[in-house]
Amino acid sequence: MKQTALMAALVLLVVGAGWAQETKPLRGAFSLQGGGSLVAPVGVELEFLRGPVGLTLETRLLVLKLGGDWSGTLEPGIDLRFYFSGLDGSLFFFTGASFLSLWRLSPFVLDQGIVKPRTGLGYNWLLGKENRWRVGLEIGAAWLQEVIEGDLYDIHFPLVPHVLLAFGRTF
Repeated sequence: MKQTALMAALVLLVVGAGWAQETKPLRGAFSLQGGGSLVAPVGVELEFLRGPVGLTLETRLLVLKLGGDWSGTLEPGIDLRFYFSGLDGSLFFFTGASFLSLWRLSPFVLDQGIVKPRTGLGYNWLLGKENRWRVGLEIGAAWLQEVIEGDLYDIHFPLVPHVLLAFGRTF
């Protein structure tokens, strides 16, 4: 319960910083994600900017109740983005990796674990008053490498497309 409250306070703090009225250089962005993985399609990302380089921490998930058991996927990841110009209307190159875990809740079992290194190109648009709203699109490829063996997801073609849409606020 304390961890949930702490995470909610952190999210509110980051989002609140995005609504600040001063026009300072952008230090980062908090965004909601759609896509990026067929089995973990919804997530959040927090990007920290330092000049033309951005460090992105992200997590995507999917939770389902099948019968009487809860199961799902969780995919935390980290990316580096190299912007070719300023953040507003900018093409960027990204590279990173994530760990896709497939699990069941009762009893808790990690059914399979897959490392997903990825790379590609993306584009950012800054919108609204003072360019505080951000829309981003990434297109690239990911490689699936099983590190915890399981039989839930057979990897027949390890090279898969990576398409991600992000919408959020800058700070």
